[in-house]
Amino acid sequence: MSTRYVLQAGVWLIFLTLFITDVSKSDHSAVIKTTSYALTALFIAVYLLSMMMLRHPARRIRIDVVAWVVVLLAITVTIGWLTRLPSTATFVPYIIAVILYKLEWRMVIPTTITLLIALPLLIVGLINDDYGPITLAIVVMVIIAGRYGVEVDFVRRDVEQQLAIVQERERVARDVHDVLGHSLTVINLKSELARKLIDHDPEQARREIEAVAELSRSALGEARATVTHLRTPDLARELVSAAEALATASIRATVPAPHHATRIPDDTSRVFAWALKEAVTNVIRHSGATHCVVELAPSRLVVRDDGRGFRSTHRGNGLGGLEARVAESGGTLTITSDSSGTELNITMDTP
Repeated sequence: MSTRYVLQAGVWLIFLTLFITDVSKSDHSAVIKTTSYALTALFIAVYLLSMMMLRHPARRIRIDVVAWVVVLLAITVTIGWLTRLPSTATFVPYIIAVILYKLEWRMVIPTTITLLIALPLLIVGLINDDYGPITLAIVVMVIIAGRYGVEVDFVRRDVEQQLAIVQERERVARDVHDVLGHSLTVINLKSELARKLIDHDPEQARREIEAVAELSRSALGEARATVTHLRTPDLARELVSAAEALATASIRATVPAPHHATRIPDDTSRVFAWALKEAVTNVIRHSGATHCVVELAPSRLVVRDDGRGFRSTHRGNGLGGLEARVAESGGTLTITSDSSGTELNITMDTP
């Protein structure tokens, strides 16, 4: 950021060659000329250093800005009194630029007006130059326009950063919901099953408890991967998990074999994996269904159950997040539900 503004500021320093040329053609002594060149170099260095500090137009009075302006003013006044050349006025726009870019707005106008009134009294060149005030007025307007441009640029960047933060929060919330919602539902089912089996089938209960432990470890790993952007759902694995979860919930499942996932494009496969996880979780938790059917095609996923249904306008965070995920990937999510069951249908746009 600072490098870009330094380069932009440095381009305009070419106009100081007018002053340097006048000094070289003047009748001043070698000492005055050398001193003028040295002061000009110092002015350029201070000006660029001040611009290098630019991170954002000021929102409050800053002592460091005042210090930069005072130093630049001192150099300019010294040059003016030393050379008595009208072209000393070429230094003034750079001081005004620092004021306009780095002081807060309520200080810009009075400071600039004071500077334009005071400098002609300090620099002889401005007194004898009829076009000096007009030129400076034009320069001030151009710099003000530039300040507005910088303000707009920074505001745009701030908005983009805030939007990125919001989107990241939504992504994490959506992913954590999808990952943990499914895993915790299955863990709850298996725990309940183990409790029922522990008296008359201890061995099966032990296997269910081991499955719960494995699921909890897997859920923890998935949650960690989600918040570090490493979580990539696998459709084949989700097909297996869906069949197992439905069976655990005593819901008859018609689910394609895992190898069918290889027919699905990668981008679509990831969306379908998230959708299948969310849809099956909802079937288990809310539908009261006895049968669930999953249909899979290269650009289409359908999850249908024979449960009690629900009002499709009442969607929780899970379905809302899924709808956003599908839309971001260029697909369409439709849900139809009545007393005979619910059907979730995702169609992806094909190129």
